Amino acid sequence: MEGMRPMTYYAGLDVGGTSARLKLTRRDDAELGEYFGQGCTLNVEGYEEARSRYRTLVLEALKKNNLAPQECAGVCVAASGVDGEETQAQCRRIFEEMGFAKTRLIVCNDCEVLLRCSASADIVLVAGTGSIAVGRKEDGSYLRCGGFGHILSDEGSAYDIAVRTFRLVGDHIDGRAFCPILYRLFTEATGLTQLNELNVYINDHILERPQIARFAHLPEQAAAQGDEAANALLEGRADALFRLLCDTAKKLGKAEEPVKAWLWGSVVAQGSDMEQRLQRRAQASGCVTLMHPPYTALEAAVLTARGLSV
Repeated sequence: MEGMRPMTYYAGLDVGGTSARLKLTRRDDAELGEYFGQGCTLNVEGYEEARSRYRTLVLEALKKNNLAPQECAGVCVAASGVDGEETQAQCRRIFEEMGFAKTRLIVCNDCEVLLRCSASADIVLVAGTGSIAVGRKEDGSYLRCGGFGHILSDEGSAYDIAVRTFRLVGDHIDGRAFCPILYRLFTEATGLTQLNELNVYINDHILERPQIARFAHLPEQAAAQGDEAANALLEGRADALFRLLCDTAKKLGKAEEPVKAWLWGSVVAQGSDMEQRLQRRAQASGCVTLMHPPYTALEAAVLTARGLSV
């Protein structure tokens, strides 16, 4: 069936826990469009929810361009929650069901794809809605560290920081901690002033990770205004992210060697407060160089789909 239709375009997807992006390019490199949808983490939201969100994003974009899955010369799906054979098979099944040829489909973790296109880094540390680190072994294969969801890991992620913000504000209300600036910023942002209100809100939204993660910026604002408890919270999360990076280096057998790592995700964006905290730790260690990748995960997905390297 594949040979019956001309291969006219490439597709790259970057799917995180909060948002999903799709880029379509023609075979001559001309851009057809970039499209946005609701993200999902396959190992958290589950197969059926992931299937629905993928289909909505992809099929609507193809329809706008009068394209069919069977015409795709290559598609790379770089997705959060694709962490093993089972989730990879589930993701492949979603796209094969849409009509994409299995021989023209690459599925990988959304941070692994950044390492696929360049040998400039050994590790990529991702901290967005969730967190994970991926390292490239000498044989070209990949290993991961962390990233097993918000219950078991995701340390230093926006969700983790936000949940700890709720706890710290709760302790302040309860007289067990003192974070007056963070408390003021929190109540202004949420309208929540009582412990029972915090409890009801977080229990109602505990599985809606983006809904909770959107408050992760508050400790940074409070720390900048001199809130010591908020600063301590962020220092603890920076320690956790740096440990994740160092643990990945150990798993690669590079514990005593200089390693180069890329930072990726909203929490560790270039110039961010958390990036500066991690840079200080890297400089103190003397064995880690932190950088930012020269392309986005979406661009890397398109390059992977095209079978290119940079």
